[in-house]
Formats: sequence, C-alpha cells, structure tokens
Amino acid sequence: TQVGASVGSARASGILDFHRVSPQSPLMLAFGFLFGAPIREYLLTALTLPFALFFVLTDNLDSRSLVQAEILLLAMAVTLHAMALLGGLALKGTISGQSALGFTVMIGMFVIGPLFGFFQLLAGPLFRDDAHLELFGLPLPWLAFVLLHLAAVFYFFLLASTRKMASERKHSLTKPQAIAAMTTLGLFAVGGMSNWNMEGGVQIAALYVL
Repeated sequence: TQVGASVGSARASGILDFHRVSPQSPLMLAFGFLFGAPIREYLLTALTLPFALFFVLTDNLDSRSLVQAEILLLAMAVTLHAMALLGGLALKGTISGQSALGFTVMIGMFVIGPLFGFFQLLAGPLFRDDAHLELFGLPLPWLAFVLLHLAAVFYFFLLASTRKMASERKHSLTKPQAIAAMTTLGLFAVGGMSNWNMEGGVQIAALYVL
C-alpha cells in the first residue's frame, strides 16, 4: 500500500515529472520508491527479529528455519512491492494505495500463484532443510526453487516499472520483453507442475491457460 500510494500521489501531483528530468536514472528512481516508501514497514519488521530469535533459541529450535523464513518474507515483500510500483505507474486515474494493493493482489494470484502451485508449495512441511522441489525433474532446495521464481517475477516487474518511470507514454514492456517474460514464467510454471499434489486435470487446465 505504501509503495502504490507513494508513487501514485507523486504521479497525480506532477512531482514525478520533476523526478524524471532529474539527473537520477529511471532505475534509481524506481529503487527509491521501491525501498524508500515502505522503509517504516521494513524497520517495524526488523524490530521483530530479536524476539523471533529469542523464541527459537529458548525452544532449542533450528535457527536455519528462521533464516529461511525471513529470506522468504523479504523476497515475497520485494516482489509484491515491485508489483505495487508498476500498479502505481500504470493504472489510470487517481491512484490510491488501496487500488494499487488490489492490483498487486490480483496480479499476484494470477502470476505467483500458478508458479507455486496455487501457494501450496509454501506449506508448513516445506520448512525443513531436506525439502526439495523439482524443476523439470531437477531437485532443488525448496528455498532456492522459490527464490528462482520470485527473481524472475521481480525482474520483469522492475523492468516494466523502470520503463514507465522513464516515460509515461512508454508501454510497460516492449514486444520482445513481453515475449521473454511470458516464456520465462510459462516455463517455470510448466517445470514445477510435477510438485503439484493434484489430479492431472489441473495441470492440463494450466497448460491451456498458458
């Protein structure tokens, strides 16, 4: 919400146009909104880390699970923030944090959800060091599998946001970039289908949607 509202209000007030003519590159402007707008939320989350570590140590739990969970939390947050950034830059009319958040949730369901098997891959049993997920038959540690998918989603949304940050008139992606994005995300979705604990009809439906 903070990311969408921040870039949306700057865009609606015209301040974003002044940013565009500044010496800062569009990528740096995108990073500024991406990490600057939710800085309060990052700090609040950081305050919870000592307490989480305290409970892990007092209960003699494996601290590696906590590290994995925090890495996953950060990666998911940055990816969703990139979606909200594009929403604030691309949606028509006055942009509010709520509308950008709604855009983020909608895109997240249609993009991240199918990639991870409708979020079933993030279930509790995966928080084990020996859990692996297959990508085209190649077993990967579950965190590496998830981060690989999130990195691809984040890259293309940041690429689109950078283009929109450079100019309001630009399309979010060029045709080659859009084809590359669809190909990459489609391959990841197909490559991870063997991890779906569902009947084959769901995989067939997903293939037709792709």
